[in-house]
Amino acid sequence: SRLLANLSKLYYLEIRDGQIESIEPDAFKNLINLNRIDLVNNKIEKLNDYQLANLPNLNSIYLDLNRIRSISSSVFYNLTSI
Repeated sequence: SRLLANLSKLYYLEIRDGQIESIEPDAFKNLINLNRIDLVNNKIEKLNDYQLANLPNLNSIYLDLNRIRSISSSVFYNLTSI
């Protein structure tokens, strides 16, 4: 999450075909301009509580070809554009 901490103007995040296994709880904190997240073809297994909360401009998230087994019911909390 420290890697993205100073990227508050980031609009589009694409990390495809990687080895990402998990996403830290506050990985997207302060990315208020983030509109699209593309994490296709990684090894992500779950999305945790409120992980995508407070992303008011997020309207697309792509998680195809991951190993998702669990998505918390509150992961999309307060996202009105998805």
